[in-house]
Amino acid sequence: MRSLLALLSLAVAAAAAPTHVTGTLSQANGDTVEGVVVITWNTFTSSATVFKAGSITVPIHAGRFDSRLEPGVYTLKWGTPAGPETLNLYVPAAATVDLTACLLTDTSKLPAGDIAQSGASDGQTLVWSAAAGRWQPATITGGGPGGPVTIASVTGLQGALDAKATTSALAAETAARAAADTANASANAATAAALVNETAARVAAIDALTPFSIHFTAELSGFIPFASHHVASAHPIVNCIDAAGSYWIAPITVSPAHDITIDFSSGLPFTGDCTVRP
Repeated sequence: MRSLLALLSLAVAAAAAPTHVTGTLSQANGDTVEGVVVITWNTFTSSATVFKAGSITVPIHAGRFDSRLEPGVYTLKWGTPAGPETLNLYVPAAATVDLTACLLTDTSKLPAGDIAQSGASDGQTLVWSAAAGRWQPATITGGGPGGPVTIASVTGLQGALDAKATTSALAAETAARAAADTANASANAATAAALVNETAARVAAIDALTPFSIHFTAELSGFIPFASHHVASAHPIVNCIDAAGSYWIAPITVSPAHDITIDFSSGLPFTGDCTVRP
């Protein structure tokens, strides 16, 4: 096969037998692919042999894909009326394998072409190599199966933990201050309400001790509303003294609302002062 010859020509040293990949390749609309498929790959290592980046063109009829490829990652490209289509393959080390078993369709994972195919050993992980322009296996010093991971061995971890602790402390302090402010506001409101009640009680006590006084001029009757005298009693004491200094004894009427009406009609029109007390 031309694909095998092309790959073997790129090898630095002899390699194990490639994997025989077969299957049906279809377009996005369901039609089988006709024409040619371009297979590309990045530089990779397989069976201790280095294969440099390159590409080959493989003819295809009725969608039948048949090629022998070294274990590694490849990209298939072909043309359609709507434009080019692309598939990524990961070819395992095997005698034969179906094309569908090689497809890499999970786009949430690292692109297969960005991962070095040089193999890894137990305890290694993927690290980015700017020089190689891809992810490759490496041993992390200070952790993994070879030893415990310490905070100091992870760059920036101690600073991140300190910042988080500071943020948590600030959040707790802010919450405590907010709670204290709320408690103080409630206490201040209760104190203000108590002062209002105390003031009202003192005003009422003063009103009870100080009789209300009103002046009448040439009246046959006098009206004193409760809103003026504030004596909430059905039998208030009303004293009237005329301009000559004489006490008047006049009948009074108290309404359910504690409004007081004084009847001066038994004598001359009254001119003087009247006081109201409980």
